[in-house]
Amino acid sequence: MDANGYAWWYIDGFSDDQERAVSVIMFIGSVFSPYYAWSGRRHPHEYCCVNVATYGPGGQFTMTERRQHETNLHEDFLQIGRSSIKRTNQGLEIHIDEWAGLPRPGRVRGKITLDIPAITSVAIALTNDGAHQWRPFAPRCRIQVELNNAHWQGEGYFDANFGTRMLEDDFDFWTWGRFAGSQGTYCIYDAKLCQNTEFNSAFLTKGDGQFSLVDAPEAKQFDPTFWRVPQETRADSDSQPKRILPMLDAPFYSRNLVRTFLHGEQVVGVHEALDLTRLRRNFVKTMLAMRIWRSPMARAQVHQPN
Repeated sequence: MDANGYAWWYIDGFSDDQERAVSVIMFIGSVFSPYYAWSGRRHPHEYCCVNVATYGPGGQFTMTERRQHETNLHEDFLQIGRSSIKRTNQGLEIHIDEWAGLPRPGRVRGKITLDIPAITSVAIALTNDGAHQWRPFAPRCRIQVELNNAHWQGEGYFDANFGTRMLEDDFDFWTWGRFAGSQGTYCIYDAKLCQNTEFNSAFLTKGDGQFSLVDAPEAKQFDPTFWRVPQETRADSDSQPKRILPMLDAPFYSRNLVRTFLHGEQVVGVHEALDLTRLRRNFVKTMLAMRIWRSPMARAQVHQPN
């Protein structure tokens, strides 16, 4: 991977009763790392990261950054520190062993399993030159979570993103959502690029991995977060989206479990909003640094901003 490059693998899921949720992101060249940004982004493999967040009763948040010698990457396996993700015959197996910070410090340890019936062939370029690629491998699958004392199962999701430039160089804002319905899973991506252009994509995937482009209804706003990151997603004209489980609320990013209506059907799914204009600001990066634990070996390589 060249300078400025990045890759991340993203898993999320919510319980069948919609009272718990989880997200796991494993980064190489962490796009949210202030240390990677401050270093000049010359060596992405020196800024690998594991982010695990659990939502609902007793929810915790971890974000641990490690150097290249603490990672192990093969075709079907990625290990960063004590956590790993492995491809199996049934799907994915994720082993988590991390430490959470405030407000609920403590160990986060256990296993997450994804039962993936099919992998899609969807590969979408988010910019015209292909510098940013989105790969929604498994928009819908079953997830089983065994973390600490919380054991549950529900709707899961797995994708990845790959790029050769900083997100902040090309994007001002984006929203993304995946919503499970009776016909399949709707995936919707709306982005505002720095050149005053937009990217919009909406498709429906079936259980066998087949997909088709669909028309997305109009974008509608819903309740703002504490940090006032704009919240909007697609919804039928006679309906209103609603947050049913707050997940993550940060100065530049939000994630929520949302109920909306698409093509006449009530659907539920995970929605995110990312404000890159805020992420460009150094004081936001400084706030991020307070939430990231860096391994002692990694700290020696930090170059603080001028």
